[in-house]
Amino acid sequence: YGVGGTAGASSAVNTSGVAIGGAAAANLDASSGNAWRTFTVRVMKTGRAFNVTAHINDVVADVMTMVEPSSTIAAYRQAWVYEGLPIDARRTIGSVLPVTPSGDVSIIERDESVLLVLVHREKNKRWEHRFPLSDKILKLRAHVQQKTMIPLSRCVMRYAGNVMWDRHLLEHYKLSDGAIIEISTQ
Repeated sequence: YGVGGTAGASSAVNTSGVAIGGAAAANLDASSGNAWRTFTVRVMKTGRAFNVTAHINDVVADVMTMVEPSSTIAAYRQAWVYEGLPIDARRTIGSVLPVTPSGDVSIIERDESVLLVLVHREKNKRWEHRFPLSDKILKLRAHVQQKTMIPLSRCVMRYAGNVMWDRHLLEHYKLSDGAIIEISTQ
């Protein structure tokens, strides 16, 4: 796959190593396994647009990683939309884009915060709170201390069974909205 900076400037390389122009790349025979899609990606935050050429068997998540430098948005924070509908990052390019896409693929930056569900079973407490992904776990523990009155030195938090360490940022744990944080007293 490739990324081009201007309209019509993208190209791809077929399995023989021969460069294929954008229009020809989009029209190759899909049954031969050499089908390519050339489409325009528009970053909604900046308005910047560029062409991308990807093979029909490329997974959208891999193409998101490929365009990360051009879009200036980390792949895990990209949400792609085509014709008003979100694109599932687990699908292949060929399954989500037609041979000749009629419009742009929009890249939207996902929210930089996460809604966590905090559960302290010992005190039968459960609450939700939104935190910036750039916060350290220590700040999360301070919030928990205010809600539960557990001293910082005795508060232990776990996500998916793993202890969360103070020095890490929330984004280190790749949390999504609704993630459950278990709180216990040490």
